[in-house]
Amino acid sequence: MSGDIHALSGAYAVDAVDDLERAAFERHLAQCEPCAAEVTSLREAADELSQLSLAGPPPALRASILAGIDTVRPAPPVVSLEARREARSTRNSPHRRRVGGLIAAAAALVLVGGVGATVWHPWDEPSTQVAGETPRISAADRVLDAADARTWTETTEDGVTLSVTHSAAQDRSVLTASGLAPLSQEQVYELWLQQDGELVSAGFLKDPTSAAVLQGDSTTAALAGVTIEPAGGSTKPSLNNLIGTVPLAKA
Repeated sequence: MSGDIHALSGAYAVDAVDDLERAAFERHLAQCEPCAAEVTSLREAADELSQLSLAGPPPALRASILAGIDTVRPAPPVVSLEARREARSTRNSPHRRRVGGLIAAAAALVLVGGVGATVWHPWDEPSTQVAGETPRISAADRVLDAADARTWTETTEDGVTLSVTHSAAQDRSVLTASGLAPLSQEQVYELWLQQDGELVSAGFLKDPTSAAVLQGDSTTAALAGVTIEPAGGSTKPSLNNLIGTVPLAKA
């Protein structure tokens, strides 16, 4: 039995005491108005709680969730530039062509069999996600993942690898790099295309590990290059800060 008999008021109210405790507490209860009032209050609260029942979800909730499953698509997976390069290097392998043929045959069977199907390409959706919107694939990723993508790559003596990928279907070229060091806020990696013997600015590489769409026509350019320039860029390349160049074959 508890050393403080007042502490038994809660247990007594819900009939959670043994016979000895009940007898002792009832003798105490006859002489203690605070305990009597507390027991009455606890029993009223317990009675009110026993009248409560769990409310079920509204009937329309399940139908709403099931309907949303058909319209919500997961964000596309993040694929590293290295993985894209490996994928492009094996795109034209005999094994790849055999697998592609099997996929095409399976698609033809679906169409012939009359089975309704929706074909979704990753570039139909955005690459950057904004609250409330579906993520979309960027223009650079569309070029890198294009079926007709062609890539030219050069590695500098300092171990920096520069690659230019062109897609005629997308009518764009993308420059990617690996091994570049981060720059301070006072500097930027500027891209260049050599047109008719002159280097023309073709945009900026905002992040050393990102991809950038080249501004200008790389199909008529002899090479693409990267230099370090002051923030905001330069009208003429700082050749003493040249990172490297990639010779381009005519598309």
